[in-house]
Amino acid sequence: MSKRIFVFLASLFPFIIFAQSQAETSVAANVNTDSLLKVFQKRIDTLESTVKVLTSSTAQSTANDYSKSYRNSLLAIELLSSLHTTVGSIISDRNQAEASNLLNQVNNPTSDQLGFIFTDQVLTFAEQVISSANIVDEQKNKIRNTVKNIVDGLKTSFPPLNIVTSVISSFASFNIPFIDKLKKKIKGGDSLAIKAVSPITQNMLKQFSSAIMPYIEFYQNLNNSSLLFSSDLNFHKAKYEDYYPSIKALASRYQNELGIDINGIIGSPKDVADKLFESNTAAKNAALYKVVLQKEEVKKLGDFTVQTAQLARDFKSFYNDYYRVLLKNFAENLTLLNDAKRLPGANSSTIDKLINQLALLRKGNDENDPGFEVKFKRNLEIILSKISQITH
Repeated sequence: MSKRIFVFLASLFPFIIFAQSQAETSVAANVNTDSLLKVFQKRIDTLESTVKVLTSSTAQSTANDYSKSYRNSLLAIELLSSLHTTVGSIISDRNQAEASNLLNQVNNPTSDQLGFIFTDQVLTFAEQVISSANIVDEQKNKIRNTVKNIVDGLKTSFPPLNIVTSVISSFASFNIPFIDKLKKKIKGGDSLAIKAVSPITQNMLKQFSSAIMPYIEFYQNLNNSSLLFSSDLNFHKAKYEDYYPSIKALASRYQNELGIDINGIIGSPKDVADKLFESNTAAKNAALYKVVLQKEEVKKLGDFTVQTAQLARDFKSFYNDYYRVLLKNFAENLTLLNDAKRLPGANSSTIDKLINQLALLRKGNDENDPGFEVKFKRNLEIILSKISQITH
């Protein structure tokens, strides 16, 4: 590897973030996530133009090369450690996101979190139909029990639409048999003409369907939202399937090829780097710098620095895509809860409590219990703060 190329490798990391301005370099807690992403993007965008400058510039002094390579190797290790921890945390959150989705609790026929229980509403509307049927009480009790058994049997395992469909089917199939009027005297070998009549008229079925339809539409929208959220999570998982393994693979290479544990659990990364760079040598001179920079291990550190820079660049889209999935799901859940207030039997006060819970999931309670927006902004700030150290 020529000295010119090594200068490029050693110098790559400081220019990942080219100082746009003092305000832009600062990662203040009050900067919103979109602004942080813009800062990140500007810093990453500068990389390409900087690389062109580096590859065409004159090599710096050996002392400068040594100092820059040593410093950036340590910073690359710290940054990779932050990526390893932060990306692992996001993936863990993503794996639990669907199960912890607040409205999954609502999408249950026996839930009372909206102020009513859906199965109770079904039975109430069914009773209105049964009571108005022109049949004797014995027949009414028969169909009443049939409907109740259907609802009880399905409510723990099936969504609202399946329950309603089954109830309507039971209404439509409920018939009362009768013997048709005899037109002649029955003789041996003759059979009775048995017919059936349905006491549940089309108007009654229409009445039931109209009463239950607002609930069906709500739960259908809720189900579609849940399916979309699940699909978005799976798409993110597939799109970035190799990202975390790539981080872990590079961390393993540090460990296996250079003896550096990036998380500092097995010894200090700085101690290993000090040994490789012979930084504790009392008499440092140009000859020592040159020998150190030609070491295969030090050249490998330069290669790993470049790979870490690439992983840092990819973090922005990994983070941003997942953050947008959460924001979209939050907005859809908020819309659904407000729509639920218009359902017959809904309790606005109870639903407002759910809306407050939803807000807490986004913003959190306090510093010790942050919501997803605060938590992921912190994750972004962790990476940015590590990179920002390079410019100071």
